[in-house]
Amino acid sequence: MPNRITGLQSGLDTESLITSMVSRYQQKVDKLTEMQKKHTWKQNVWKEINKQVLSFYNDTLGKMKYTGAYRIKKTFVSNANAASVVTGENAMNGVH
Repeated sequence: MPNRITGLQSGLDTESLITSMVSRYQQKVDKLTEMQKKHTWKQNVWKEINKQVLSFYNDTLGKMKYTGAYRIKKTFVSNANAASVVTGENAMNGVH
């Protein structure tokens, strides 16, 4: 039967020795875990920004790509029962 000397019999506090040796490695693990969390948060923020930029590009700027959007003519009729007016991009400028 082998003889073993435990911490209490040898006078050494093995629990605190092991804890102090492991604490350095645990600090590294904790630091890397925190860095990973921050990286994940940054990724989520960038994904949200990219979604908003794409939405702006598709919705707002997409409409501005076509020159017809700039050639819209406005019409006003004082008596809507008397006449109706439809204008297009080829309508002539004028006051009638």
